Amino acid sequence: MRDRRSGLSTSRDRLSGFEQRALRRLRHLDLAPDSSLVLGFSGGPDSLALAALLSRIGPRARVRVVAVHVDHQIRRDSQQEQRRAGELAANLGVPFRATRVTGPPLNRHPGAGLEEAARRERFQVLASVAWEEGASAVCLAHHEQDQAETVLLHLLRGAGVSGAAGMAEWSTLPVPWWSDVGADRSRPLTLWRPLLSETKDAVRRYALATGLDPIEDPSNADDQLLRNALRLHVIPVLEGLRPGAVAALARFSQLAAEDDAVLVGITGEVLAKIRDSEGRLEVVALLQEQKAIQRRVVHRWLTETGVRSGPSLERVDAVLELVGRGTGDRFVEIGEGRVVTVAPGCLLVGERTALVEKAARAFQAPLFPVEVVDGSTIQIPGQLLIGGYQVALERHGIGKDEEGEAADFSASAVLPGWQVELRPPRPGDRWACSGRKLGDWLTAGKVSTLIRRRLVCVATGGAVHLVVGVPLPAFEKDAAGAGEPVRITATRMEGA
Repeated sequence: MRDRRSGLSTSRDRLSGFEQRALRRLRHLDLAPDSSLVLGFSGGPDSLALAALLSRIGPRARVRVVAVHVDHQIRRDSQQEQRRAGELAANLGVPFRATRVTGPPLNRHPGAGLEEAARRERFQVLASVAWEEGASAVCLAHHEQDQAETVLLHLLRGAGVSGAAGMAEWSTLPVPWWSDVGADRSRPLTLWRPLLSETKDAVRRYALATGLDPIEDPSNADDQLLRNALRLHVIPVLEGLRPGAVAALARFSQLAAEDDAVLVGITGEVLAKIRDSEGRLEVVALLQEQKAIQRRVVHRWLTETGVRSGPSLERVDAVLELVGRGTGDRFVEIGEGRVVTVAPGCLLVGERTALVEKAARAFQAPLFPVEVVDGSTIQIPGQLLIGGYQVALERHGIGKDEEGEAADFSASAVLPGWQVELRPPRPGDRWACSGRKLGDWLTAGKVSTLIRRRLVCVATGGAVHLVVGVPLPAFEKDAAGAGEPVRITATRMEGA
């Protein structure tokens, strides 16, 4: 026989429709015989219903279930609640494991709110138990209304299609996703939410039919927490305005998930095409995509290159704005000590100092040790040691082409005076003889914007005569005019 109201079968052999639907989902997981499942078990009505359900269908699928209760020690009665959770599991015949978190969760998760810190601790425990037990998945008791609340939460935060998709019945999650400490990326945690398409009323009726009293979490009545406020105030209003609103929101999440899956596939294809062998994004190829794909590509690229918490939409848009501006010595902070910048033709991500050092090594020419604003002056004749090079200037009464590039990065130029500066490039700089823009030449030569403020220019005013360590451009040599020549040499010192 079967209790028609609860869905809980009173027969040892026959399953209710509620139970049959869950069994079909369980068999869809295609688990090996005698597999284990770990159940996140608070002892509340929803997890009680799930524990009772799995105790009924588990043996039919040859699956063992272990209920895990995590005591965060946030509430005064938490230890008593853990004992009661153990008693509930025993009444259902479900093996039970209790874990107590030591110390306030916020101390281990700076920057996270209390709810998020507790969630991280809970998932860490569930993952550890799942790996110890060799479990195939961790089961969570989210139902249809939880899905509707999640969709509303994400929409209120300005989420896109991915956020509107809400929770998935089956998903994988790296634990910890918030840190590399203790992370084993080769063992992502599989999550299964078998009740996600079931109504809250159906789940609660099933829990009631067990004859057991669930644990009531007093914090669920705190409407200062946004999810609780939605559950207590917004959902009832929506159902009053449009009966079936919860089901409609859950259905919307399914449609959004299907659209999101298509976009995820397109994003992966585009990312594989425009990411080079060093992990950089090709700017021209990125800009050829639609804005929606650009956002997704940048978000996925950043996530895959170490931004574990996932960059916000505002940060992704800041990166795209940087791309739109083109090259420039600017950085976009994306969190966790990492930045994005535009080098000629590509986007780079990493720790700022490391990016600059890498660009400096690739340049293979002398640089100021740090970004400078004002340069040093050097008299003619005179010399100055900088960046492993000896820069010398002297009056040279011979033709400009006599020695050409024979000396180590030497050059001849006509100077208007007898004193020059050694300084970084400045906006508006032009080559002294040809009048061409220095910035155009640096871009054409693919000189990274990361190091341009450290280049050593020999200049008078806005006229640049030499970039130390770089051969003089042919167009600059050809444009050199008459006048009293002064020889500029930049000679690498032995051992530098």
